[in-house]
Amino acid sequence: MSTHKPHHLISLGSSFAAGPGIPPLSLHTAGRSSKNYASLLSQHFSFQHTDLTVSGATLSNITSAPQECFGTTFAPQITGVTEDADIITITAGGNDLQYVGGLMKEELLSSWAGKLFTLFRRRSQPAEAISVDELAENFVNVLDAVHAKAPKARIYLVAYPTLLSPATESGIHVSLSAEAIKKYQQIAENLLKAYKLASQARSQWCSLVDVAELSKEHGILTDEPWVEGLSMGSLWRGNPMHPNEKGMRAVADMLIERLESDGFVAI
Repeated sequence: MSTHKPHHLISLGSSFAAGPGIPPLSLHTAGRSSKNYASLLSQHFSFQHTDLTVSGATLSNITSAPQECFGTTFAPQITGVTEDADIITITAGGNDLQYVGGLMKEELLSSWAGKLFTLFRRRSQPAEAISVDELAENFVNVLDAVHAKAPKARIYLVAYPTLLSPATESGIHVSLSAEAIKKYQQIAENLLKAYKLASQARSQWCSLVDVAELSKEHGILTDEPWVEGLSMGSLWRGNPMHPNEKGMRAVADMLIERLESDGFVAI
């Protein structure tokens, strides 16, 4: 890619893109931080930034389905995508697998306080099983829809940071059983596989940023965690099992390095 100065970044996705619990929030009803990775990226390059991320979004909330979040109805995120976009970032898909939601629920249920807490919450229906290939196909559909609206944009699929590092142990890093740890590590692996398949299928204008691989040693309760565990503090802030400020900074730095290698320069 030739060196040039793109002027418009659009960010799409769910909470791992939006940054709930990281102050200051730019839009409370979306759980959207002004220090999420796309905001930090845009500040570095002096981009115009349109942030369309909404916590809790699924892939269909990007392309077709309105989303209810904290009493606000958000139109499908793609309605805010404009053809002048130069760069588009996407982090989503975990909610389609009930990845983080399921992980938080099982972590809560591993303690007596959590079991008591969940008694007073409406039970959610389990997600329908979806294969890696099906999820990858859904990702490709999202990529195609976004590309159709912004054909000159380079799209970056920004993978989820690692929550459960390879060294995660039951009773030390999390309260989950060893079996549950393996289960959610596999879900994370499946999500990353779908990212890889989708980005490879549209490699002419889409790139993968493998945050999962680069964050393997920065999971919950590691020496330098880029994600929060489940605690009273993280529950109060609103970001349990989600990236913290260090994590968002790390992802932004990965993107800065990638964009610079692709020929983008700061103004």
